[in-house]
Amino acid sequence: MLPPDAIPPLADAHPAVALIAAPERRLPLPRDFAAKVASEFAIGAIREAIIHWEAGGGLKMGPHSRVMWLKNLRWWLRWCAEESRRGPERVHAWPVRVQDLERWLRSCDPSARRERTRAREISMATVRQRLWAIRHLHKAVKAHARPFFLSDPTSDEALQGRLSAWERGEERPSTADRKVENLPLPTRRRQRPALTMKHEQRIATYVHRQLEAWTQAEGTINEIRTRRLVRDWALLLVARDTMCRRSELAGFTWADWPDPGEPLRIQRSKTDPEGEGEWRQLSDATREALLQWRAYASDWNAPIFARIGAAGEVKSVPLTGHAIDAIIRRLAHRAGAERRRGALREFGAHSTRIGMAIDLARAGASVAEIMAEGRWKNVRTLSVYLESAGAEASAVVAMRRAIAAGDTVTEGKR
Repeated sequence: MLPPDAIPPLADAHPAVALIAAPERRLPLPRDFAAKVASEFAIGAIREAIIHWEAGGGLKMGPHSRVMWLKNLRWWLRWCAEESRRGPERVHAWPVRVQDLERWLRSCDPSARRERTRAREISMATVRQRLWAIRHLHKAVKAHARPFFLSDPTSDEALQGRLSAWERGEERPSTADRKVENLPLPTRRRQRPALTMKHEQRIATYVHRQLEAWTQAEGTINEIRTRRLVRDWALLLVARDTMCRRSELAGFTWADWPDPGEPLRIQRSKTDPEGEGEWRQLSDATREALLQWRAYASDWNAPIFARIGAAGEVKSVPLTGHAIDAIIRRLAHRAGAERRRGALREFGAHSTRIGMAIDLARAGASVAEIMAEGRWKNVRTLSVYLESAGAEASAVVAMRRAIAAGDTVTEGKR
């Protein structure tokens, strides 16, 4: 890999870099970042890659993936800045070197806390996500600044071997050129608690009881409370039926559900960045809740799950992801859906996806069917959700239950 000094400034070969806004406007960075950390090429390459990506230059990502990509790029630039200020050796944000990635892994070692207070344990998923961001940065540079493209350090065989050993919790094999001495053991990523059918039934009891009480009572405050609860209940049921992520829930408009007898259309999702769209059937209870909430809507082009003002007016502004998490958490709390200490704080929109996956597994749905409903592409992600609740779909258990129920099991030809 070429040293940074051997790489010509990006502006010399790409005049378009001069037209790109200052890095602080696109990637919030320390003011002294350019002076202390990176060469002109590092800032220019990253800026140009992002600009071309935003213009649709080849990297296909959904909105959520884009946010995570930029977030992880900001992390990489900030980490390089901190390391350059901390030690005598400069860490260049570009080109990304294998030894710099190993240095970052070493800085995450819990045993280094006495020397570096910022070191902390991280999950393997976070490690993979940050390496994914760096890998896609190389793809962007390869597509839009090919003369300056260098080999992707995240595909280094030695680095991948160490990561695999780290993920398994095994001792790394000792080699003569080993630069990573003590990799920390990965921590398991914390998952949202599952909001299953049991929780939904408790919340339904609370909602119907509360709506009946507020409808009988008089006053503007009770009317506003009723409106909010109708929206929140419809949101919960749609989230459960469609197994949508919170960004997808916020993106629904009434145009996606033109007729109560038709399914709901998911225009764009994390796994469908090109917006081909998918359709999801709704249960009768969900349709009824949506129709009840639709009575308050005045603009048919507005978001389905919109904000409600202090005076009870329905605005044409969608709920944020954090607001959707707060609504799910509030419903679970007021309905007493979960009595485990600390569990209510962790409920969120993703709880509905996990809960429905567990319900489907317990109902006998296959892994392929659950993955299709939840639009998962990686079976490992689903297996983690099912393992956490002991809801793994076991063919052996299903066969034994069938035998116990009196069904005959025929012996196949050998």
